[in-house]
Parts: sequence; C-alpha cells; structure tokens
Amino acid sequence: MAVAEKQGRIGSITHDSACPVYTFWDIGDTYNAVWFVQFIKEQIRLIDFFYDCEGKGLPAYSVMLQGKLYTYGGHYAPPDIRGSNRGSFQTGQYTLDVAKSLGIDFNVIEQVGYEDSVEAAKGIVPKCWFSPACSDGVSALQNWRKRKNEALSTQDKPVYFDEPVKDWTRHVGDAFRTLAVAYRYFEIGGRIMVRLSRR
Repeated sequence: MAVAEKQGRIGSITHDSACPVYTFWDIGDTYNAVWFVQFIKEQIRLIDFFYDCEGKGLPAYSVMLQGKLYTYGGHYAPPDIRGSNRGSFQTGQYTLDVAKSLGIDFNVIEQVGYEDSVEAAKGIVPKCWFSPACSDGVSALQNWRKRKNEALSTQDKPVYFDEPVKDWTRHVGDAFRTLAVAYRYFEIGGRIMVRLSRR
C-alpha cells in the first residue's frame, strides 16, 4: 500500500459510467464490508467502499446498493456465507435466499487456504487503483496486520500468529481477500469466469 501511494494510485481515479461495477463482500452478523470494483484493461479500480459496524442487515444493504446508481456486473461473497454465516438465528432464513429476494444475487467464491488468499491479496495490490471514496478502506488495508505473539516475541525478533488482529481492519481485509481470490483463482476481471458457485 505504501508503494501504491508513492505511485499515485490512491485517490486518483473515479467511477467510469461506461463499465459495470462488481462488489466484493465480507458478511457477518454485525460487521460487514463491501468493495466496489471496476476492471478496466489491466487495472483493478476500487471506486467505492462501504463498512457497517452496526449490523444493519441485508435490507439496508439493498437500499445502499440501489442508492449508488451503479450498473452492477455481479456481487461476490466469501464461502462462509454457506458455512458459519449461512443463516440468521433470528429468522432461520438462509442469507443467500434473503439476499436474492432483495435483489442481491450473490456468486459464492469457492474456498481456498487462508494463507493462499492473503498471498492473493498481496499479489493484486500492484494492479489496484483507489478512488477518494475508498479512503476509509485504504486506511484499513494500511493497518490490516497479523496479531503479534507477545509471549514469544523479542525486541529484535517479533513473532506473529497466523490470524489477523481482530479489529475493524480484519473485515475490510477479508472483503479484499474475496476480491483477490475471485481475481486470481476464478478468472474475474474481463476474463472468463469459472468455478464460482451460485449456492
């Protein structure tokens, strides 16, 4: 991200109305993050960003999407929307079904290893350009980091756990991982899309 800023790829692009917009999500009961992305030539353009820490729910997200007035090419969710986040304890309804009824017809990214998804996220950053509307998301990516193992770390040699610090940056990073996995493994972004599951 420091290189992206140095190269002028942060805060330098805007929405291109001639191209479709794709959304990439991290979805939970309370914390949710969405990146709005356009694929133009070899660039991954992150044109907008949304973060909810109040658990407003899918009806509010549907209204938010419609309010953006973008032409959407697709919405992409992580695999846990069929696993740990597949349904609501309150209603017993499946998240995918509720989303579809509200006009959010998710494509579900297939599972890859966590470390592979992090490497995919690192790998796409050189292709990424960020609009001014993504300032909060950019800040989160700049601070997305592994949790330090204080017991094993020394002043000269820090040791880290595999998982990220459990703060708001984690959810933003997870939504970015959804984008990265879709791009790297499943051929989205102006290329043929394969191995994505609808359900």
